[in-house]
Amino acid sequence: MATSTAARRLALARLPTIVFPGSPLTLKVFAEGSEVQSDDRLAIASSVLRRGEDAGGQLVASMPFQQAHPDLGVKLVLEEVGGDLAHFTVGDRVRFAPGSVPALDAGGAPKEVEFERVSDRAEFTTAEVIERAEDEAALARSIVNLGAMNGILDLALGLDELGVEHVELCHHPKWAASKVLPKDALGLSMWLPARLPLTTELKAQFLFAFSPLWRLQNAIDVMRFLASDPLNDERYTHRFQRILDSPATGVCGHGWISKPRCTVGLARGDAARDAAATSPPTLRRRR
Repeated sequence: MATSTAARRLALARLPTIVFPGSPLTLKVFAEGSEVQSDDRLAIASSVLRRGEDAGGQLVASMPFQQAHPDLGVKLVLEEVGGDLAHFTVGDRVRFAPGSVPALDAGGAPKEVEFERVSDRAEFTTAEVIERAEDEAALARSIVNLGAMNGILDLALGLDELGVEHVELCHHPKWAASKVLPKDALGLSMWLPARLPLTTELKAQFLFAFSPLWRLQNAIDVMRFLASDPLNDERYTHRFQRILDSPATGVCGHGWISKPRCTVGLARGDAARDAAATSPPTLRRRR
């Protein structure tokens, strides 16, 4: 049953990019009051990290879509701290209590927010649906393997649409293990959108789609779209569009020229299928 656990409170971190359950995440630790450099946007204040350590290594995090989904975020589970790097694994999706997430410019001590865990909707986790999801997962794995073999798909956590680069992930203790395709359909339905070159808008739709079948089917559609030839194949009208980030608009402040990067987004005027899958389950507080 897709319900929440009892409400609780944890310190809030803010992330500049969208992350998915099961993904590794490395944040650079900076002292409270010091200025965060533009290259270190994947960062966390030492005071927030200490609050997380005091809570058993757990935090919650908000992400860039807060205007559209102000009450949704994820839990972060601390794996280890080494030097000025804090290594986390992204945990469950959460819903914040209404109005509990402070404004970006709110100062003061680290904020604790009330939240509840959310999971896939019950009607999308029946035995029949899960069986269909396993079939889609098998298809997705075959496409990934074929795409990797032909050099079409590059499913590495790297630079995203917002220019946030996961440069320190190689130091994460679970970095190598995270590159292995999950064996279960639920894990794969989160693993794929975390690595596909999606716009922030489309990533948010994947993250808060409450159906693993929906996530897998749409991830397959994106991979097939990336493998298609947009210039010579006019048989289909796709609901996705390619957005090319040229070297002139890429990350060029490091003294090197970035390669053109293709990001996939929804075509203008098109909406994602199965809108019910993207509506969160009703949360009931346990008595």
